[in-house]
Formats: sequence, C-alpha cells, structure tokens
Amino acid sequence: MNFLAHAPWIVPAALLSLLAFRSFNQPPTNRSSTTFFLFYFGLFLYDTMLLVLWILVVAFTTLSSAPLTINIEGHQISLAPTLAFALLLVASQLAKAEHFNDIKWLGKIKNFDEIARKLCMSLAAIPRQADQLALQLTTSAGYDAPDEASKTAVQDFINTKLPGLMTLPEDAQKTANRLRRAVSLFLIFLRPGLHGTVPEFATGQYGRSGYNKIFERNPRVVAQIESSFDGLMQDAHGMSANSGAKTRRQKERALRKQIAEFEILICGLIARYVLYQDKTAGQRQRR
Repeated sequence: MNFLAHAPWIVPAALLSLLAFRSFNQPPTNRSSTTFFLFYFGLFLYDTMLLVLWILVVAFTTLSSAPLTINIEGHQISLAPTLAFALLLVASQLAKAEHFNDIKWLGKIKNFDEIARKLCMSLAAIPRQADQLALQLTTSAGYDAPDEASKTAVQDFINTKLPGLMTLPEDAQKTANRLRRAVSLFLIFLRPGLHGTVPEFATGQYGRSGYNKIFERNPRVVAQIESSFDGLMQDAHGMSANSGAKTRRQKERALRKQIAEFEILICGLIARYVLYQDKTAGQRQRR
C-alpha cells in the first residue's frame, strides 16, 4: 500500500524527467554540441524547473477545486499529480496547434517551458561549445595523420588525383600544405563513414557507435562536406606549375577560399565527434 500511496507522485515525476530529456535533446545533435558535463548540467536544471512547475500546477489544481481523489482499499489517493502532469504534457506537446493558442493558462505553461529550455541550453553552451571547438580546430590546432599507413594513403591519393601539387613553386607551398591537410581530414575522418565503415581511430564499441551516431544525426552536414570537397578538388586541378604566374595566383586565391569553407564544415563535424566521445578536457586535447 505504501507504493500505491506514493505512485501518483513517483510515476508522473519519472515520466516528466523522461519528457525533459527528450525535449532537451531535440534536435538529437544537441548532445554532441557541448561537453558531457555541460549537457547533463543543463538537463538537470531544465528537469528541476519542470518539476517545480509541476508542483506549482499540483498546488493550483488542489486549491482551486474540490480534492481529486480515488478510494483504493479505504485509502484516499490524490489524482492531482497525475492531472498536473497531463496538463504539462498537453502544454509542451500540443500547444503548437493553433486552436490551443486561445487557452491562456496553456500558453503560460508553454511559455515557461520554452524560456526554461532556452535558458538551460544557453547555460549548457549549446551549440556554442561545438562552434568554439570547431573554430579552434580550423585556425590553431595542429594536425598529423595518426599513423604511417594513413600518411601513405594520403600521399597516394595526392599523387594519383593531384600530381601537379608536387611541382608547385615555393611561393605556393603554403596553399599546397593546407590542401594536403584538407585531403587528410577528408580521407581519414569522413571517407570511412561514406563507405559504411568507421576509421581506425574510432576504437572500442563506444568509439564506433559514437562515430556512427554523428553521421546518422548530421546527414545534411555530411552531404555539404562531401560537396565542398568535390569543389575543392575541382579547383585544385586548376593549380599547375605550368600555369602563368598571374593565372596561378588567381586560382590559388579561389582554392584557399574553398579550402577554408571545407575546413569549417569538416572541423565542425569533428568537433561534435570529439565532444560526444571525450568527456574531459584532457581527453579532448589528446584527441
């Protein structure tokens, strides 16, 4: 009987927490937009706010009407917590429909939910944390292929697809090095996923599942990266030591712009993988 007495409070509270998690992680890319700690800190605050709102609605329904109870084996069980949860559920899920806009109390609950969610997402740095890490990876982070096999694969790709890159003059080598970096990032990070596999650095079950989730939840970004790389390769084919100096410099400027656009896209996806995979700052730095 003790469980029956407390079930009207325990069950709605548990369901409300599940609702909070589902809402806070929409879209599903939110978790990979910030650190492990910040995401669950924001989720905890959001869940707490919804629980407080739920208790206030319970109090309001209890004070504004006759007691809502049901008799079970001679014990009076309050239905107010369940009713309050149902009202919150309606407000959060159905208030999007136009015919609910005229119900003032429903609109107030909906507004509270939206404000609480936005505030907690801001405190969790969603998606600011991913944007900051992507910028860091693009502008200042060093990059090396993880092993000799990867370096060989990158060099073979360049020798086959971009033979003119090896004969560029000295003043174009900075652009050539950035192009090598872009090719390395594409081959090592993105191409395995496009072929339905995972890269060698995604070790362990958690690493492989994390990599697959990043691909599954960001199909539009993956398509943009692939398209950007194709454009980059087209521009790179125009770079040749046999071109006139003026023509080569014009093509080099266009190629640098294309490389920068590609790096922003792919480093954004890499940042999401790192944030999803590595929980501490030390782990992210080593990654």
